[in-house]
Amino acid sequence: MTSIQEILFFSLFELWPKDKSLIHIKLIKPIRKDIRIWNERQLNQYLNDQQLDFDSSFHSVHVNQCLIQMKSDHQASDEISIEISGLKTSIAAFTKFVFAASKLDKIQRIDIIENLNLVNISARTFDGLMKLNYVSFLRNTNLNELNLETFAGIKQLEELIYVHNGRVINLFNVIGSTSSLILPHLIHLHIDYGHIQQFNDGLKITKNDLTGLSQVKYLQLTSCSIKSIHQDSFKSMLSTLNSLNLSNNTKLVNISKFIASFNSKSKIDRIDLSLITSLVNSVQLKDLLVTISKTSIKYLHLSGLKWKQIAEYHIPPMPNMFELNFDNSQIESIESTFEGFDQLKSLSLKQNYLKELSIFMLRSLSHLNYLDLSGYPKNRDDSFEIPEKFFIYATELLELNLNYKRLETLRRNQFLGLFKLQKLFIRGCSLELIEYLSFFPLKSIQMIDLSENPKLIEYIRTNDEIMIGLEAIKTLSISSNRLTTSDINLFQHINEHLQSIDLSNNLITTITPTTFKNFTQLKSINLNNNQIKSWSSYRVFNYNSHIQTLYISNNSISTITNEMLGDFRKLKNLTFSMNPLRCNCEWNGPLLLLDHKHHSNQHLDNHLEQLAHKQQQIVSTSFSNEALPKSLYEWLNTTTINFLSSHPLRSKNKYKCYANEPNESIPLKQFFANQCKQSVRKINLTLLSIISSSLLLLTVCMLIIAYVYHSTIGSIFSMVDDDFLHHYEYDAFVSYNVTDSDWVFKQLIPNLETTNESIQENQLNNNENESNQIKLCVYDRDFVAGRAISECVTESIRSSRKVILVISNNFASSPWCRFETDLAHNTLMDQNREGLILIKLEEICYDKLEKIAPQLHFLLKTRIYLQWNQFDKKEQQIFWKKLRHALGFTHSTSSTSSSIYQQLYKFKLSQTSKLKNKHSRRHSLVLLPSKNESTAANAKKESIQLQELKEIIVNKCLKENVANTCSASSSSSSSSTNATNNYTMNEMKADV
Repeated sequence: MTSIQEILFFSLFELWPKDKSLIHIKLIKPIRKDIRIWNERQLNQYLNDQQLDFDSSFHSVHVNQCLIQMKSDHQASDEISIEISGLKTSIAAFTKFVFAASKLDKIQRIDIIENLNLVNISARTFDGLMKLNYVSFLRNTNLNELNLETFAGIKQLEELIYVHNGRVINLFNVIGSTSSLILPHLIHLHIDYGHIQQFNDGLKITKNDLTGLSQVKYLQLTSCSIKSIHQDSFKSMLSTLNSLNLSNNTKLVNISKFIASFNSKSKIDRIDLSLITSLVNSVQLKDLLVTISKTSIKYLHLSGLKWKQIAEYHIPPMPNMFELNFDNSQIESIESTFEGFDQLKSLSLKQNYLKELSIFMLRSLSHLNYLDLSGYPKNRDDSFEIPEKFFIYATELLELNLNYKRLETLRRNQFLGLFKLQKLFIRGCSLELIEYLSFFPLKSIQMIDLSENPKLIEYIRTNDEIMIGLEAIKTLSISSNRLTTSDINLFQHINEHLQSIDLSNNLITTITPTTFKNFTQLKSINLNNNQIKSWSSYRVFNYNSHIQTLYISNNSISTITNEMLGDFRKLKNLTFSMNPLRCNCEWNGPLLLLDHKHHSNQHLDNHLEQLAHKQQQIVSTSFSNEALPKSLYEWLNTTTINFLSSHPLRSKNKYKCYANEPNESIPLKQFFANQCKQSVRKINLTLLSIISSSLLLLTVCMLIIAYVYHSTIGSIFSMVDDDFLHHYEYDAFVSYNVTDSDWVFKQLIPNLETTNESIQENQLNNNENESNQIKLCVYDRDFVAGRAISECVTESIRSSRKVILVISNNFASSPWCRFETDLAHNTLMDQNREGLILIKLEEICYDKLEKIAPQLHFLLKTRIYLQWNQFDKKEQQIFWKKLRHALGFTHSTSSTSSSIYQQLYKFKLSQTSKLKNKHSRRHSLVLLPSKNESTAANAKKESIQLQELKEIIVNKCLKENVANTCSASSSSSSSSTNATNNYTMNEMKADV
């Protein structure tokens, strides 16, 4: 296999902008930095974090089954990230110094995820990455070994995540590789194994196994099959360790012993002991809680235990406890009143089997802010009873969750005492009745969730006054309640301050201007999964000036009308995937889904492609409050369009349209790409044919005129290359590989420089003129000793009229020759010159050339080159003739024409020299006016003389029928100008 350096990093830095620093490499999915380990962060949370930032475009390239993506859509001040996706790559190992060898010294983060062939991480793999502070290994199922020195050399590392990888031969290699001697700044270590091959009976952590982790503040050893921990194992960490997560070590015993070592000097205030099934009875739990109560622990998670009843004596006082979690512990009753929990702010009892609560349960929890009692009952028909005035002691409660408890009825005094409550969740509670003024005590309520209570809506239809008390709420969720369009007005008592409403999964079929008329403060509406059809002839949101977000996916929308666009113009966020849009090329509607700032995706191996990951949202429009867009095309051109959900023309599943067959759905991307034309309007075929015919006739006439002009007059004045008017030190710079130097010095130089001198001597009667000799620049001969090579090459290219590339396999394989090729090509393009001459010495493998020298491959494919024949002398003569012609040094036997061209060239040269000191731009035959009148008069006179000269030349050529001769010898002037340097204007006219 090609080395990882070659498949990833060499290709990467060929493409990466040199002026931008690289700070982040990810292998497949990115992960948001999060060290709140006491919330039991699972693998899927690492992989599917919804707060991840995907709002930038990427360049990507496929190399050896590995997708390299580079973020390039950024501001100059932005931090640059890079993502190397390793999903199902062929990477089998990371070798020593592999990252440092690629000069990735600015990298701050690396994530290695789901590399199924990866089996080994060598010593000092990351050495040299001085700024690296985060590394993760997630679900690399065959990764079996970490060397003790894997992380040596990256002392700035702060977080190491090692979750769900292969069977490790020695677990303590992972722990040992993170010791304070190797990683002195490590603060977060998370190790999670589902299976450990050699510890079937459980892993024992001895006294000194964790000694090297004295620098760690957040430690997670989850699902590690730990059986026992020595009571002094954490002794070296007490002064630094802040959080400890030992969840899902089902066989762990003697917990109380090592927790007892957390003395007054300990900084540990968070501990997670969830899913430790060895705690099988209440006696063990009580002993554990007594031990914990004597420590400084403030946040305790004990979820997933078998604790059917919490008796009064089970929980000792814990005056320092802030957060208590007994989730999913099969609790059926609670007798405890939580006496001694004076500072408790959060109590979670969700997913238990509670049927009733003691009226005094919250009596001592005067500082409680969060209470979660949600969860399905043990039996479907089991009801849940909340005593009246149960919450009178919870005066500081801010959030209450009762989801999926079978309440059926809310009594009038049920919420008495909840004066500060802000969020209330009563989703799926089988509510049928809410007594009058039940919500009246909720003076501070801002959000309420009444979803999945369909029988309650039937009651509200005849008793809408039950909503009194909720006038101040800002967020209302009433999804999955079988609501119809008319039912929305049932909530008119709470519309004054409402900003967000969730009406998804209901039976709403239409929305009209009056539907949300009274909800004047609305910012967000969720209408997903209803039966709403397209609307026309009216606008729905005329009265909702604050509307910003609309979710309307999975409805019955088949087309997008102008009125709908008028409503959409206000939005910042919009999504309407999974609607039965009609496939019709004449319909402009789907075009509004396009974002003209993005390019369509292409999946071409070994080619740079534009990937659009930007979250989409409609952000602006230029329409006034009253104006409607005349067409979707106009709306598209005046609005910046994006969408919240995946882009319609990039999504494979969400956005589809329906063709002729009722059940035949086609992804919008496929439909527009394969079946539709780009035009949005029909063009009249008759008018099109007339215009086309006229244009064709006009084109033919212009071509005829141009041909006549070119063959008579144009050819005469085009005979002198403008490059001759510019003073170049050399006629050509020769770029070649050192292995081809014999050919250059034995063939190229003798046949160009020597042959040309002999021709000049014959034609000019031995009067040498240096300006007519072919002068080559060869770095083995002409470069000045002591100067930088790159500086000499650049200066030589700029000082030469042409650049000759002597191409061979050795030339193509040489990085320096490729550099000269790129430099020459770019320099000539910058100067707007066509001066590149390609000589191919031997046959070249184009497939190999495309990989190692794409620029050279492009030039050979798009330009005419000269082929050298080593054996055929006749072909060699033709070769030298073509090469001299390409350099502008052809020779004619027509003395008359040659004389004319020599005089014409001298005239052009004399006029140009007068303006040379005044104008630094490219010269032409047009005489520019001087600053004083005398100079201007002379310039005008000489221009008239030049025009007269043109007429004389044309007439003479036509009369003597030598037009072809004139054209054939048009380039000979450069070789005969030496003989006419002293001609005057009158002498030139006389010769003609």
